[in-house]
Amino acid sequence: MMYVIENKPDIPFRPIVCSINSITYELSSHLKDIILPLVRKRRSTVTNSKPFVEEIRAFTVSPTDILVSYDVKDLFISIPIPYTINILQDLLYTDNTLPGRTKLNPFQITKLVSFCMMEGNFFHFQGRFFKQKGGAPVGSPLSPVLAEIFMEHLEDRAFSEANQEILPRRFKRYVDDIFVLIQSGREDTFLNFLNGLFPGTISFTIEKEVSGKLPFLDSLEIRSPDRFKTTVYSSVSQGGGTAPWGRCKVLVGRWSENGQLGGVRKPGGHWYAWGRYRPPVGANGTLNSSAA
Repeated sequence: MMYVIENKPDIPFRPIVCSINSITYELSSHLKDIILPLVRKRRSTVTNSKPFVEEIRAFTVSPTDILVSYDVKDLFISIPIPYTINILQDLLYTDNTLPGRTKLNPFQITKLVSFCMMEGNFFHFQGRFFKQKGGAPVGSPLSPVLAEIFMEHLEDRAFSEANQEILPRRFKRYVDDIFVLIQSGREDTFLNFLNGLFPGTISFTIEKEVSGKLPFLDSLEIRSPDRFKTTVYSSVSQGGGTAPWGRCKVLVGRWSENGQLGGVRKPGGHWYAWGRYRPPVGANGTLNSSAA
């Protein structure tokens, strides 16, 4: 399965390895249910566009403010898994509600998560077995919740370690998509600070408002004199049509022996593509993390 990221430069493809029926799928799903109550409790968290739009309409805007969004480049394949598992273990040890969800203790849970994410992270493709070298597998049920754990930790570090003068006035985050209202002129300083938290591992990009407008998720934020107006936002596909949902497409096909991937047209949509992809394979049979 290919994940086509329409809102990125050059419309990159990203392969998704479906883990359904794999040896770790059921275990990963069970662990996800245990871990999920640990996250998404903070006021900065955005769960979908509707509550975000309702909240942002109440924000006041100063003439010296600028609208900015930050985004982690390739989050899943960049997550430092051992580091994130240590964060998870600390959260589990301080969770008084854990015994009500499972008989497993924090040590057992983190060992099982480690197995699913690292030791047992294999998949089968064209008669060969591969192991992802780094990051979290895109198709695993555990990956989204681990991504949220890591991003909440990064958020905590940002607000505790940054100089107060460069911190945003408003900060809302949907996983690695961050909407910020910050004093104009400080947005690049804050970007550099974010990129210094995990140098060489986590890299943020920035998008600034244009003519008082900035897209975030499926909404377009528009500045009025002291408030926000919002409208529905749809990214424009490379073929000139409008994406019928969200900001991406999923291209499903079967690889032939020469690496050709068949194109698929989404029913009712205006977008289709043909692609050529063959996973880069290391000498030891591992799949490069940038392809996972």
